[in-house]
Amino acid sequence: MALRNYGPAGLAAFLLACSSPGASERACTSAKDCDDSNECTADVCVQGQEGHGSCQNPPQREDESCQQGGGRCVSGTCCSGCRTGDQCLSGATVEACGQHGAACVSCDDTNRCTEDRCTEGQCVHDPLDRQKTISDQVSSAPEWWDYSATYGGGSFFVAAKLADGSIHLFQLDQKGNRQRDVVVAQSGSSPLVGWGTTSGLILWHGEGSAAATFQQDGALSPLSRFPWGVFSDGMTALTWTGSEWGILRTLPNEGWQFVLDRVSADGTTGLASDRLPRDTLYAYEGFQFGWTGSAYGIVSTWCGPGGGLRWYLADPQGTVSAGVNLEQGCDFFGRRSGAAMAISADGFALAWPTYSSTPNGHYDCSFRRYDLAGAPLAERLETPGCDGDHPSLASNKVGYALSWSDTSFDGPRTVRAMVLDQKGKVLRSPYDISSTAEGAGGFTTLLSTPDSFAALWHESAGGTGTLRFRTICW
Repeated sequence: MALRNYGPAGLAAFLLACSSPGASERACTSAKDCDDSNECTADVCVQGQEGHGSCQNPPQREDESCQQGGGRCVSGTCCSGCRTGDQCLSGATVEACGQHGAACVSCDDTNRCTEDRCTEGQCVHDPLDRQKTISDQVSSAPEWWDYSATYGGGSFFVAAKLADGSIHLFQLDQKGNRQRDVVVAQSGSSPLVGWGTTSGLILWHGEGSAAATFQQDGALSPLSRFPWGVFSDGMTALTWTGSEWGILRTLPNEGWQFVLDRVSADGTTGLASDRLPRDTLYAYEGFQFGWTGSAYGIVSTWCGPGGGLRWYLADPQGTVSAGVNLEQGCDFFGRRSGAAMAISADGFALAWPTYSSTPNGHYDCSFRRYDLAGAPLAERLETPGCDGDHPSLASNKVGYALSWSDTSFDGPRTVRAMVLDQKGKVLRSPYDISSTAEGAGGFTTLLSTPDSFAALWHESAGGTGTLRFRTICW
């Protein structure tokens, strides 16, 4: 009906009815004409002047059951999700979970060791440190240098040599779920990966040595050659300075001589290559390498008179400070086996195995914090009887995560972990991550996000190898 047929008074009544909550534009003569098939609203025909009526459907039966118990009436709607005040929400989020019109609840249980989710209106709390598989196609007995890992841009990146000899770059989300598998090279060895400010760098040994940068989506740049030829004959470490890459490597055929390489952010241009003083630096049993914000920090391991762990600072031009002895002594093999370092702008922390001279001699785990001058900041923390061989250490704003394996050289190893706060106080006592690690499984890699930790290790079964991932919680 055209509005002109209502007349002035009828038009005013019609507009008033249609502007009210629950109003309808339908004309009516009785309530039967206003049935909206909604059990949570009333059906009302409001009579206006000159006998013209209009429908209204105001809320009714508030908080009563509707849809045969599938929901409750909330502000004129049958709410099958959850309600908060006079609002009906889907009830399918962690923040507001529920169903059948019940009050919304939060699924956040404030437990760092669970992953909270809302499923069919019910809160579920899954263990966060569930084991994830990165790849089940690696060698059954890889060496520790056959895989490397880093965190950046919201993802974990793992570079690994597979059983067929190819080099792959795996991208994982923060829960360890594999997002991408990028084939970097059909053949190669000794992959090394790091993350810069907005992109990463992967190095590996192939025909000579090669390099490529990669983006957050795993996309690779064109491959380039490492500026100084083969780098994988000895031990190698990679760190980002904020503007360029620092690479520390050793030359085993030259008495384990240290070489510090500086490479452009895109990995294609060699900026400098300096041999560090050989009379003070020695690293037969490995070294640790990082960036303090203004200088390189190096911890070398060696034996001999006064042997043990030694700390050095090196400026970007390769000028090395006089070394500082940190911890003395060697293990029963006559060497210091596998220290681990976490470094920051105001100091560093070390974890290392200490051999016990008990009748059934074993390794204990030691941890200590130092300032950048190498002076201890706290007493040494020891975990007796943990059989800690080849530890790994990571740090973030929470504190430190420490992992190690037992010293079984044949058969499965047990990989363990513990979490410490920033002052070295234990937040979680040592617990088992895996009891089936073998071979390079003893060389666990620990990674850190700003507020969490994760572990990476190797397992063997039936002649094949698997790389595993697990979140460390506390």
